[in-house]
Amino acid sequence: MKNRVWKYYGFLVLSGVASLITSVIGILMVTFGYPKSAHTAVALLFCVLPCLSLGVFGLALANRRLGNVVAWMLYAATLATVFYVNWQQCIGGKCNTSNPWIVFISTSVSVPHLWFLFVAALSLQLAHTRTRPLGSDDLPTLPD
Repeated sequence: MKNRVWKYYGFLVLSGVASLITSVIGILMVTFGYPKSAHTAVALLFCVLPCLSLGVFGLALANRRLGNVVAWMLYAATLATVFYVNWQQCIGGKCNTSNPWIVFISTSVSVPHLWFLFVAALSLQLAHTRTRPLGSDDLPTLPD
């Protein structure tokens, strides 16, 4: 029982810290500018989506299932937006390649707020996942 409590609060604290870092990075992006090469709506999403991370963490504290779903949706939307911005820059000639898979992999690896957003979503998922030790009462038995 103690291990479950430590696991729950440990992953919850990790998720909260990662959400806070992601939101701070988003606020800094809104404050100090956005990518000029993308469309205005995409550039706004590029900056605003990471700011929502702390709000999603609060939602996850209120409602586990909805918070987990929204956290993964936020990660997917942020990944898609960052990929689109990088793709537009590569089409504009600021990259060495125009292969979308290489651009996607480099986007996933080179953007730090995506790492923190992934850690926040995964930690929320792991905090709210039930783990039970495999014991004899969990094994199927034949009826008598």
